[in-house]
Amino acid sequence: MIPSYDKKLDLQETPPLPTTDTLQTIRLRILNNVSVVAAIVGVLSYFLIVIRSIQETPLAALIVYTAVIVWMIVVAVVRRIKFEVRAVSLTVMVYLLSVTSFLQSGVTADGAVFMVGFIFMATLLLGERGSIYALGVGIVTVASLAVAMSQHLITPSQIFAYDYLSAWINRIVVILLLGTVISASLATMLRGMQSNLQKTLQFAAQIEHDRQRLHEHSTNLERRSRQIRTAAEISRAITGVLNPQALLQEVVDLIKERFGLYYAGVFLVDEQRRFAVLHAGTGEEGRAMIQAGHKLPIGESSMVGWTILNRQARIALDVGKDAVRFANPYLPNTRSELALPLISGERVLGALTIQSELPSAFDEDDIIILQNISDTLAIALENARLFTELESNLDEIRRLHGQYLQGVWSQRPGGPQEAEFRLGPGAEEAEELTALEIPLTLREQIIGQLTLEGSTEWTPEERALIESIATQAALALENARLLEESQQMALQERLIAEITSKIWSSPNTDLILQTAVKELGRALRADEATIELKLD
Repeated sequence: MIPSYDKKLDLQETPPLPTTDTLQTIRLRILNNVSVVAAIVGVLSYFLIVIRSIQETPLAALIVYTAVIVWMIVVAVVRRIKFEVRAVSLTVMVYLLSVTSFLQSGVTADGAVFMVGFIFMATLLLGERGSIYALGVGIVTVASLAVAMSQHLITPSQIFAYDYLSAWINRIVVILLLGTVISASLATMLRGMQSNLQKTLQFAAQIEHDRQRLHEHSTNLERRSRQIRTAAEISRAITGVLNPQALLQEVVDLIKERFGLYYAGVFLVDEQRRFAVLHAGTGEEGRAMIQAGHKLPIGESSMVGWTILNRQARIALDVGKDAVRFANPYLPNTRSELALPLISGERVLGALTIQSELPSAFDEDDIIILQNISDTLAIALENARLFTELESNLDEIRRLHGQYLQGVWSQRPGGPQEAEFRLGPGAEEAEELTALEIPLTLREQIIGQLTLEGSTEWTPEERALIESIATQAALALENARLLEESQQMALQERLIAEITSKIWSSPNTDLILQTAVKELGRALRADEATIELKLD
């Protein structure tokens, strides 16, 4: 079966594959979100806490808070700053807030929370190495402050009081700030992971789709390659066949077998060029149609007739908008048919029909492959016809030449008796001898016989030697005969030239007639020669 093929793979129509976000992209997105949230919450807390309690806030802490808020706004707004600078700035801000909180309120305040946030942000934005550095810096900082405060080297300026509303507001703002930052960071990271997961799934689905299309395309290419190789094998097989009928039958059998078809047949145009007559078909159906003299008119009424008339291939299917009805009683299972013209030069010799049991078995690509077989078949048919004509002409030439040789050798002067030569004692003198008779053959015509007699048996080597000598003797005899004929023709030409010269040199009519009679009689040894002029 030659299956129909899907639309060819077009790489330009393949949609672009989704690109997954890199880790750096996710970190940049987290940094942008966190910096905006931190700036908003930082500004709110600055006005709610620092400005409200400005009289109670040390100047150094106020300067630190103000610088941190301003820089947080710059980091959130100016996106052109390098990622590393913005990330380090954000983590350092959180670290400074932690240290300031420890210095201001001791271990009971929010310093530990800020320090945890500092380590978290460093890990999230700066990676594994950043987390190690932040963890080390945090532990060293907290340990140093613990030793200094426990030895009363540093005294917190304000201890957290449970009954101060401002202290509770401060704690709430800190929790809100860190909670918002952490939740925003985790939410951004999760969204990035979910987006990457979806893109990865789309990417995998696209890869699977492309893999299936490539597999189909590879399968189609392999099938096409196999068909091309099969077509080449069929072409090679039919080029060596010179018997037209054997050639046609071998071609249809090979096509049906190699391509897995339901039926294949060859129609040839008759001498009147009115009908396409089936000359070869596969299976019992083909033999039955040939015996029934199946033929189709050349015209629009049939696939084969249309193909021969228009010198074009044609596909017929029983499905789709161009559906046709196959009504051949010998081939009831035909669902698709492909007819291809057999063209040799300017002549249309006939058509090749192949049929399948599948509804859509052929396409335009099949025409290209099978048309090559049809062209090769047409050339082989023409070669077979020319070979048959050549063989017939050669047989006729050999027959005429044999008649000619037989005639010229049988009509030699003196008859066949003078052409017999003997060497050795006569038959009456010879003892009982073993005779070996070898014919003298010249171009398949026997012009004589060579007979040898001896007292011993002739060996195969001696017989081969004598046959070779007999062949050469026949050729030498023919050459001698041709030489004699050439010499005789040369003498005749010279005699004709002499007589003609004497006739042309005669000055009047009487002398011309006398010269002609005289020279012809002498050349032909005639006793009497006469020329009569009859004038009406």
